Amino acid sequence: MDFEMVTQRAVPDHFDTNMVLYYVLEGEVQITVSGMARILRSRDFLLVNACQHHVYEEIFDALSVRFEISIPELFRYYDMQGMEFCCDSTQGEKGYCRSFRRLLESCVEIYYEKTAGDGASLIRLNGIYYQILESLITYFARHIMDRQTREQSLGEVRMNEVVSYIHANYKRRITLLDLSRKMQLSTAYVSRYIKKQLGKTFRDYTVEVRLNYALAELKNTQKTMGRIALENGFPNQSSFQRAFQRYYHKTPNRYREEYLSRAMPIGEEEARLVELEYRLLHYLEERREQFQEEEENLENLDIDTLYGRDLPKDWCKMINIGTAETLLSEEVQKHVLLLQERLHIQYIRLLGLMEEGMCPYKEGALEFEKADQALDFLLKCGLRPYVVVRKKNAYLERILAHFVKRYGQEEVSQWYFEQWCDPSMFRQGAPEGYFRAFETVAWTIKKMAPRVKVGGAYDGRAADIDYCRMISEWSVRECQPDFISLYCCSIQTQGKDNAGEAGFLTSFLVECRQFTQEWGMNVPMHIGEWSLTGSSLSILNDSSFQGAYMVKNMMDLCFETEMAGYWLGTDLASDRKGKREMLSGSSGLISDHGICKPSFYGMEFMGCMKGQLLGRSEHVMVAMENCDEYTIVCHNYKHPGFHWDVLEGEGLNIKRLPLFFSNEDGVRGNITIHHVRNGRYKVRTKSISRSNGSVQDEWMKMGLSDELDEQDIRYLHQICTPKVSIREHRVEHQTLELTLSLKAHEIQCIQISRRDEREGQQFDRR
Repeated sequence: MDFEMVTQRAVPDHFDTNMVLYYVLEGEVQITVSGMARILRSRDFLLVNACQHHVYEEIFDALSVRFEISIPELFRYYDMQGMEFCCDSTQGEKGYCRSFRRLLESCVEIYYEKTAGDGASLIRLNGIYYQILESLITYFARHIMDRQTREQSLGEVRMNEVVSYIHANYKRRITLLDLSRKMQLSTAYVSRYIKKQLGKTFRDYTVEVRLNYALAELKNTQKTMGRIALENGFPNQSSFQRAFQRYYHKTPNRYREEYLSRAMPIGEEEARLVELEYRLLHYLEERREQFQEEEENLENLDIDTLYGRDLPKDWCKMINIGTAETLLSEEVQKHVLLLQERLHIQYIRLLGLMEEGMCPYKEGALEFEKADQALDFLLKCGLRPYVVVRKKNAYLERILAHFVKRYGQEEVSQWYFEQWCDPSMFRQGAPEGYFRAFETVAWTIKKMAPRVKVGGAYDGRAADIDYCRMISEWSVRECQPDFISLYCCSIQTQGKDNAGEAGFLTSFLVECRQFTQEWGMNVPMHIGEWSLTGSSLSILNDSSFQGAYMVKNMMDLCFETEMAGYWLGTDLASDRKGKREMLSGSSGLISDHGICKPSFYGMEFMGCMKGQLLGRSEHVMVAMENCDEYTIVCHNYKHPGFHWDVLEGEGLNIKRLPLFFSNEDGVRGNITIHHVRNGRYKVRTKSISRSNGSVQDEWMKMGLSDELDEQDIRYLHQICTPKVSIREHRVEHQTLELTLSLKAHEIQCIQISRRDEREGQQFDRR
């Protein structure tokens, strides 16, 4: 890997055999890649993949650098087959862009030391290069196979494998037999396939690739023809010259002479380079202080108690518990009571309440014992059901009649009923079958309880369901939903380029709501199920990362939806079979053994936010319950890279989890609140991080043993709680000032309450 100043103001359409990364320090440039133009301004970056045609054009007084990343060298360390890079800051600023940009800036800072050839500086520079490569692979690489079902046919994926193999191995002797063995296909089939797809034989395409790489060295180096030939896979100089003349109709020497004659005159090029280096020197001087401030990762929030906004009270009042039958378990009931007591849950979303398993039909009559037992438990605890209707049931009306008779129409009217979004109802994507099922359920339920809310649903994980088509056709039907419930597991949502990104959940909700309103359906939007992943095998679900993920997304959601139900409330409700490990990657807030995970505490911390929202930033949210009580919730969420296929499965060892977070920076912040009553305040801070309170990390310290006895479990119960610190703070001049400090994946809840002088003296004595 290497980088240099871009001295040319315009570079016509061309391609490079290596990856090229452009980074603009000042000014404005336009880079057109495969016909698509991108405008790069100050501190924008764009990666052009190998062999992609592109045009570089300076628009306004640009100062930019060009990084070249060797594909063959990269293949030495990492298998890049079946992968591509999407590294473009013009398409939206992500959280990890800051750390990546800082690495690019670090290279620029030692530009003069690099050109001087200082040995220590070159070692340091190479270290930064490897960090850049790690960030590219972690944050910007994409498995093409990940999108196979929705973007590529098997043939396209296979073709990518062919091309990647040739580019990775062009320097050595490769044969069609080698490739066919790697692909586990017959040589004859691979030969015909390449000829059909590329319009040329395997040998001709390999020669063409070698020539492309050789051409770059011919233009940009002073290497001899013999050396260029041998380093690019040709057996000797003669074979290289014959192949070159056949493709370019001139000898390599003649091509080099003509190319150099068209290049910028030496004097002009040197003058341009001197000008750019002078500008770079001033750029570095002006940016030095800003670099230092960014390195400290500061975040400042200045707010005033005179300007608040009422916080919604019910957006996080629902949780998923899986099938209704799980509520018959005494252990699950204990977990539900804990959720209700600590998280103030009001609704339990249930599947299968009105199905045969809970309301069986025997000997000519319906039996309601199981359904009544589940509902009696909920209502006794002050909870209500959010009922999901999954299957067509001929006895639906009779079941509803029983519920109304047993619990009263007033009570049943407070429940929610949702028609499950079953992909099998969408034949070839047409929603007609789903609409008929919804209308049958809605009319039946409204007949028994007219005021009850009956809604429809959309499963963002289903590739065959088009939300736009669904809503456009639903908007003209007579029977309309009272609400629409969305199912969203970020890394499994189909057809979205930003699936898996940190803020995807909220953007998905907002996009669906906007389209729904455009078609005149002004109904509440619920999130029936949400999580990072619906898998019961992702170790992320048990980690401190998940706690920060919960806080970040709940901060984003609190003004966007009336109801949001996390999936799931407890690991006991997951559909895992076989042995129940200490922690198994299920998405529940509570483990099988009743230990609260970081995700539980993330939701509990957010539940402490009451009254008015005074302000928020990327990592912090501040609320005021009254003039003497304040709550601050903050997180240091770190987004993992592209390795979702590894993170969501059994292939990743817990001990390797930190390797998937290349950005482990802490966050410091200063919070200033104006118009606060003077006096003494008690500041109570609760925190969960990898260092304290995280059940996964504490289990790791115990050796990840599954042979834990009751005493071990009790110990984990005791230590897997937030770390608490208490201090006193004095407010003068009606201004409260606090400094925050969070480690990677840490979450905090800071409760601030005013004490009168007598209470303050007692506090001092303690």
